[in-house]
Amino acid sequence: MVAMIGPGPQNKLNILEIQPYAPFIKVDKPYAQLSVDDGHIIAYALSVDGKMVIICDDRPLCQLWERHGDTYESMPLPSPDTRTVSSVAISSDLRWGITISAGREGISRWPLTYDEMRTMAAQSVGRNLSSEEWKLYFGGQKYRKTFSEADGVRD
Repeated sequence: MVAMIGPGPQNKLNILEIQPYAPFIKVDKPYAQLSVDDGHIIAYALSVDGKMVIICDDRPLCQLWERHGDTYESMPLPSPDTRTVSSVAISSDLRWGITISAGREGISRWPLTYDEMRTMAAQSVGRNLSSEEWKLYFGGQKYRKTFSEADGVRD
């Protein structure tokens, strides 16, 4: 898999499937086209296995796109900084997303696996979501505790 911006609007990222050892690349249409709603893409990273893409735009907002079969689903990554990201990478072990920005944080690291996210959330927040927070983030899903005492979190 290869990712590239263009031709055309700078708010779309084309994911291309390339055959190994092909002397020329002819693409009738991209394997997938990922886009940001508002803004322009300024940095992106494609994982080594082609299943994850992080796209950062000039709002500033970064989104993690994960491939599930033939489709990609996205979720926003929380931005610890309010300045535009200038570079983004996905670690080779697929556990971390790393961004570089000109802001006070400089380099930021985000967990990309469920286990890493859960551990980081338990350490950062140290509590279960309230029912109002649950409704905000999980909509109509039935409320349940976010963590257990095994996670080192108590009510």
